[in-house]
Amino acid sequence: MSIRTRKYLIAVGIALSLWPLAAHSRVWYVRTDGTGDAPTIQAAVDSSGAGDSILVASGTYGPGVVYVLSKDNLTIRSEQGANETFIQSIFLFETSTGITIEGFTFENGAAGISAYRSAHLILQHNVVRHTGSAIVLDWSTDVIIRWNALYSNTDGVWCMNLASDVYLYGNTIAHNTGSGFSADDIKYTLVNNIIAYNKMGVFSTFGSFSCNDVYGNETNYILLFVPDPTGTNGNISMLPLFCGVDPATSGNYYLQKGSPCAPGNNPDAPACGVIGLYDIGCEYTAVKKTTWGEIKAIFK
Repeated sequence: MSIRTRKYLIAVGIALSLWPLAAHSRVWYVRTDGTGDAPTIQAAVDSSGAGDSILVASGTYGPGVVYVLSKDNLTIRSEQGANETFIQSIFLFETSTGITIEGFTFENGAAGISAYRSAHLILQHNVVRHTGSAIVLDWSTDVIIRWNALYSNTDGVWCMNLASDVYLYGNTIAHNTGSGFSADDIKYTLVNNIIAYNKMGVFSTFGSFSCNDVYGNETNYILLFVPDPTGTNGNISMLPLFCGVDPATSGNYYLQKGSPCAPGNNPDAPACGVIGLYDIGCEYTAVKKTTWGEIKAIFK
């Protein structure tokens, strides 16, 4: 046997010996009736290892908070999407890194998704409604928040204690009684978001903005060290024209065909594409019917 052949066989043997380690990650399937690989989402999280995924069947889970403590490279994903899978809250804390949370509706909690001293997070395709703060980042870094609907909460996204490198893309953040996006001295980027009808639109210090529609908030922007971006880089402040007559209740934040947030309709930057989470969902919205008695009551 030649030296070259011997070296090749040794290399193959080493690779094969390492293969079980590389393939160790597993998927934990969770059902509401407890018949999955783990009886609850919390049990699946507690049992999971680095690189694992938790796949959650449709249904309602809780009430209660799912705690993710010091986990690495973990994906928690619904099987059928946010319209079919409901949970109260998830709290990531104490150096959880590389966590993805995808496809849930969070409701009726003190917060929807909270992260404390965590990093490299992806929060996507979620709906958060009827909570305190939809997403709270505390001492957390490198967070991607994309394709979420955050509405009818106290706050949309609240970054505190120097949470940094936060990237928001393609979210609809609307009808929150507090702020849509609030942050202290952090590095953040907002691209293609609708932030509308909140008490405060955007409150922060530094940041980068492009292709956002910030409209109808009691105050659209309070920015300490950057100018109001409206009218630059595709940023607009225009009526978004949602399909829903009362989207804060129905959650229908799809866009009318003529919306400035629909593809190609941005008057300053048609190349922005869709602004917000939802694409075109209707030609127009019918006018809400009002009784004569309701009209007279307005002018009493």
